[in-house]
Amino acid sequence: MDYKKDIASLYEEILMEDYQSSSTQALKILQGSTQEDNIDYTPITSARVDVWLEEDDDTGDTIVRIDSIEVPKSKRGKGEGTKEVANIIKWGKKNGATSIVVESERKAIPFWKKLGFNIFDQGSEVSTGVLKIDSDTDGV
Repeated sequence: MDYKKDIASLYEEILMEDYQSSSTQALKILQGSTQEDNIDYTPITSARVDVWLEEDDDTGDTIVRIDSIEVPKSKRGKGEGTKEVANIIKWGKKNGATSIVVESERKAIPFWKKLGFNIFDQGSEVSTGVLKIDSDTDGV
C-alpha cells in the first residue's frame, strides 16, 4: 500500500472540507490514520478511532488531531473511551506531539473536560478541546 499517496489524498480531503479556515487547522498532515487505513495508531479497545498527527504551520509543533472516538453503546460507561484517550496521549508523546485537539459535540464536552481538555466554546453544536501534553503527561 502506498501510504504517501494515501496521506496526500487524506490531506486533500481535509482541505476540501474547508479545514483551512483557521491557522491551527491549516496544517500539513505528517501521518494519517483511519480505522480502514491505520498507519501508526492501533486502538486498544472496541472503539472506532480516527486520529492523526499534524504539523502546525505557525509553530511547527506536532499535534494529535482526534476526529472521532466512537465506543459501542453496549460498552459505554465502562472506561473504554478513557483508556483509548490515554493510549492516544502515549502515542502522541511517542511521536513528538505537544498537544491534542478534538472537535467535540456538546453532549461529549463533560467527557473531554473530565480528561483535562480545555474546551473553547464556539457557540455552536461543536466546540474545540485542547490538551497540552509533555513528558510528564502519562495519560488520563
